[in-house]
Amino acid sequence: MATSRERALMEALRENLAILRELAMRYEVSRFRGRTLARGREIRQPSEAAELVAPEMEQLVQEQLRVIMLDTKQRVVASTWSTRATSTPP
Repeated sequence: MATSRERALMEALRENLAILRELAMRYEVSRFRGRTLARGREIRQPSEAAELVAPEMEQLVQEQLRVIMLDTKQRVVASTWSTRATSTPP
């Protein structure tokens, strides 16, 4: 039997998956600095995803969450930013 915390976590995961599905349907191709993201490129390790978005993200002055959507063969389908962080005092 799942605890209330586990049920809440599962619900949050379901909501996140629904958001990711919506993003995948909405964005067929993403662009970074006017160039098309390497659609079809395989990403097998986190470092490969970092290489893909690093040129754009290393210039940012504010944190962003990037979402790279892959198909079942780990090929890039689309990418977009999901949220931008805001600075809050400690």
